[in-house]
Amino acid sequence: MVVQKGHDPSNSGSSLTVIQGYTMPIESKQSQTTPANSEYTQRVNGVIHYLRGNLDRQVKLEELANVACFSEYHFHLNIRQ
Repeated sequence: MVVQKGHDPSNSGSSLTVIQGYTMPIESKQSQTTPANSEYTQRVNGVIHYLRGNLDRQVKLEELANVACFSEYHFHLNIRQ
């Protein structure tokens, strides 16, 4: 398989990926949902749902990390981004 990345002069500066004669914009490859993205989205949605159900009290980072199935450290890094 031949994979080449380059610049398409006719396409306002966006990069392209060429695989065996087929040209595909890199942006379209990145926008595809992967199982990891889907799982991450489900975890974050679970945290949002948990927060909405507990608006009447203070919720600790440890609780939210447990809901998302992340360590406190990784949950904190993911939320900061």
